[in-house]
Amino acid sequence: MYKLLLVFCVVLLTSCSILSPVSNQSSQRQLVFVPLKQSIPESFIPRDYSIVAFGDSLTEGFGDTTNNGGYVTLLEKMLLENKGIKNINMKNLGINGNTTGHLLARLELSEVQQPLKNADIVIITVGGNDLMKVAMENFLALDFDVFRDEKGPYEERLKTIIENIRTINGDIHIMLVGLYNPFDVLLGDLPEVDTVIEEWNDGSQNLLSKYPNTTFVAVNDIFKNSDVNLLYTDDFHPNSIGYQRMADRIYQTFIEKFSQ
Repeated sequence: MYKLLLVFCVVLLTSCSILSPVSNQSSQRQLVFVPLKQSIPESFIPRDYSIVAFGDSLTEGFGDTTNNGGYVTLLEKMLLENKGIKNINMKNLGINGNTTGHLLARLELSEVQQPLKNADIVIITVGGNDLMKVAMENFLALDFDVFRDEKGPYEERLKTIIENIRTINGDIHIMLVGLYNPFDVLLGDLPEVDTVIEEWNDGSQNLLSKYPNTTFVAVNDIFKNSDVNLLYTDDFHPNSIGYQRMADRIYQTFIEKFSQ
């Protein structure tokens, strides 16, 4: 477009020179071409992202039979294939069995604090082991009220996790992956279990809404509405397909949030 415009101007100037005599001074005038300013799509300026994956066995990738690291490795690969992203520095800090209490303790460690200080985004998976702990401690006389009783303390610990992370890095964006129902095999297909999961997820989402630069990533519907098995042989952790579905959802949320 620029070349075409330049040729047109040169032809026009030449025509004027032929049709009407000009002085030496005017003949020495030079054509000044000022291109129109155009906005450049953000995707043409690829960005670097430093991401910390922090949490429990879902972050560690337990149950991924491909041994590739679960959703974290899959997400990193997907992000690197996006033309708007130049480089991804991904740090996996997932440990099997971690609860919110474990995450709070680990936030005191330098090997956790240092990656968080340099990160743009932290993706957290936690809560499944908190739910399992309640179920195991009350298995012989399980009452769904015990899950509701634990919801408040769970949210308090989650709140402290968020605030401690913000103390370490005030600019970091916090993404929390929601809970799914892992208890269908253990407790049977009971609607009360789905209600408990929904209540805990709603509480987490409401908590995040009180803080800037936070995002809740819902995954419960992925497992609930799947036409294929998404769980590992322990009927608790995702299998390879389950982790792929999680990575797809997190990727989708990531792009919607950071490509605007």
